[in-house]
Amino acid sequence: MKALHTALGRRSVCWAALAVLFAAGLYLRFPWPTPAWFHVDERAFVLHPLGFWSGDFNPHFFNYPTLHFYLASALYYLYYLFVDESFSSFVAYRYFVDGGDLIGLVRGLNSILSALTGVVCALIGRRLYGLWGGLWAGVFFAALPLSVRFAHLAIVDVPHALWGALALYFSVLVAEEGRLQHALLGGVFVGLSLATKYPGALYFVPLGLACGLRFGWLGWPLWGSGVLSLVVFSLCSPYVWLDWSAAWAAIALMGSEHVLGSGHGEESNAWWHHVRYNLRYGIGLFGLVGLLGGAVVRWRSYRWAEWVLVASLLSWILLLTVSSSVFMRYALPLMPLVVLLWVRGLWSLAQRSSWFWALGPILLAEPLYGTLQTRALLAGSDTRVM
Repeated sequence: MKALHTALGRRSVCWAALAVLFAAGLYLRFPWPTPAWFHVDERAFVLHPLGFWSGDFNPHFFNYPTLHFYLASALYYLYYLFVDESFSSFVAYRYFVDGGDLIGLVRGLNSILSALTGVVCALIGRRLYGLWGGLWAGVFFAALPLSVRFAHLAIVDVPHALWGALALYFSVLVAEEGRLQHALLGGVFVGLSLATKYPGALYFVPLGLACGLRFGWLGWPLWGSGVLSLVVFSLCSPYVWLDWSAAWAAIALMGSEHVLGSGHGEESNAWWHHVRYNLRYGIGLFGLVGLLGGAVVRWRSYRWAEWVLVASLLSWILLLTVSSSVFMRYALPLMPLVVLLWVRGLWSLAQRSSWFWALGPILLAEPLYGTLQTRALLAGSDTRVM
């Protein structure tokens, strides 16, 4: 009985800590008042979700899959039910005049999803490195400037990162425990990430590795989870198949522009631009050192679950390296992997050094400062009109 009370007490403490992490992450990601400017990609979240209200669920727009557009459309309808306007007036005003309130709804949703991504990072860290490792992972993610910078925007990159983090979580569970249900759940979240943004297919790399290590490379859990991810993708973005000719034309154009083209970056080497600018300012200079240190320290003692993290990291690095686009938000999927490798480095040093509690705040200081400055700028007036 005493052991049961102890276990329940620890679980309560864990849930309370996760709630605090979520609240802190949401506070940092939800600037008030809302910024007065719009990102160019946010326009799609007015036109296409409202377009579904005509009864045509074909987006006729395949630069992204449609899951987050469907979710936004459902959110708008709930909002409409509480607004004292006629249907035609509601749609016409937002479609032709000002859809700022709709963008605000998706921004709020994305802020929540980004804060939840920090909770998922904490769960992965707790699984791999214990309670304190999980808390550090959650705190680190909450303070990342790159995540805070884009969390509130109505874009697909934020939910894409959350579904991918959940796929990574179940990949780690597969590597640690080898349970079939974890492989299938991982496949579900790979499918959700893929249905939000096409590069979400890369989240099958860690899941496939975990399944291969645990069940064998010819085992049906590996192939079953892959098929399930395609089924989920098809259910959440069906018109990629139903209107294949238009979808393929858009996908091919996106690929030629963002992977093969050269119009989005001035640097000759995309990887150098990501390191020099996106990661330098997105995670901090000490963060880059911590990432390298966490990846190489005691590398001979890597567990299967840690190889899953490395496989995911390498797959995203490869994509960012070969792509011509160097937009900072494209590095968002790296952020959970960054903080987990930071924690790995701290956890490895903690077994033979008293620097554990000193290095954590050192890693946290620069990102937290950058995040607070970023939040202050986002919550202020738009200086471009001055």
